[in-house]
Amino acid sequence: MRPVSEREFINYVRGIGGYVTYSDAALAVQAVFQCLKAALRPTEGEQITLLFPQGLNLLWEKTFPYTDSTRENETPSLRAMLRKMLGSEESARKAIIAVFGAFKEKLQEQAVAFPAYLNAEGRFFWSESCTVDSCQDAGQFL
Repeated sequence: MRPVSEREFINYVRGIGGYVTYSDAALAVQAVFQCLKAALRPTEGEQITLLFPQGLNLLWEKTFPYTDSTRENETPSLRAMLRKMLGSEESARKAIIAVFGAFKEKLQEQAVAFPAYLNAEGRFFWSESCTVDSCQDAGQFL
């Protein structure tokens, strides 16, 4: 697997999601990683990091899981967590689809195993995501 830097990954998210600034894309990546960490069991999170190139492992490791003190012993859905963090349904959808699309683009063969670690909601967003080339080919915009 070719090394992928944090900057390169975030720039792919920027392209797929149509984010205007690098910092907007970085915020989306951080939010999705936080929510994924909260939604996955620890063993699943460890398995996912085996799929990541080193640059993404570092980004994943420095991300703290999303916490919602109002919901003890219950993990909200990815969409609900992201909506709360990013402020709207549209922003939540855009972030998760852009990050998953960047995973598909940058992880390529390893990305095939990724959906096995996701719940039904995560697999839905995975199926909705696309790479930069496939989004442009289809004329899609997030």
